[in-house]
Amino acid sequence: MSTVTLPQRAVRHPAVVPVGAVLVAVLIGAVIMLAAGLNPVDAYAAVITGSLQPGSLDYTVSVWGFICGMGLAAAIPLRMGEFNMGGN
Repeated sequence: MSTVTLPQRAVRHPAVVPVGAVLVAVLIGAVIMLAAGLNPVDAYAAVITGSLQPGSLDYTVSVWGFICGMGLAAAIPLRMGEFNMGGN
């Protein structure tokens, strides 16, 4: 009988890869901002507060819908082993 520890179970959780991808993207963006001489904390705070303001929330939701649609247009063919060159 094999005993699986909590860290081993946590690594196998399905949310590890998407959350890890977002964290890596945020870190890469922070490194690029630091290289450009900007403060990444202020930049990310401005992105979040600017996108969630009541005056720009409708634009945020509409852009989010297009991004999700393009993600599906790429993900579905890739899942079937095909390649889609017309994503946009």
